[in-house]
Amino acid sequence: MFDPPRAVEVLIFEVRADAVERWLTADHELWTLAEAARFPALVDKEIWLGPEGPWRKVTVVITWTSLEAWRAVDMAWVEGQERRFAEVVGAGSYRLVSAPHEVEQFHKINEYR
Repeated sequence: MFDPPRAVEVLIFEVRADAVERWLTADHELWTLAEAARFPALVDKEIWLGPEGPWRKVTVVITWTSLEAWRAVDMAWVEGQERRFAEVVGAGSYRLVSAPHEVEQFHKINEYR
C-alpha cells in the first residue's frame, strides 16, 4: 500500500495516424524526460495506443508521489512545454479529448509488478 496514495493523471488524446510516431517522440522528449528531470514527484508514466484508424486513441497515465506534489508543478513551465509540443507535432495533428482525472481524482494505492 502506498502512503500517501499516489495521484494519477489520465489524459486521452486523438492523434492523426500519420503523426503518431512524431507525437510519441515529442511526448517522450518534451514531456516524459523533461518532467522527470524537473519534477522528482513523477513516479512513472504509461502510454497506451488504441486501434488503427485515421485517428489513433492515445491514453497517457502518469503517477505522481502525491496530489500535493503534483499540484506543485510549475504551470508556467507546463504551458511553455505545451506550446513547444504543438510546434513540433503540429497543432492540428492531435487533440485532447478527455482528462478524466479532472472530473474524478484517481489514487493509486497498490501495484503488483
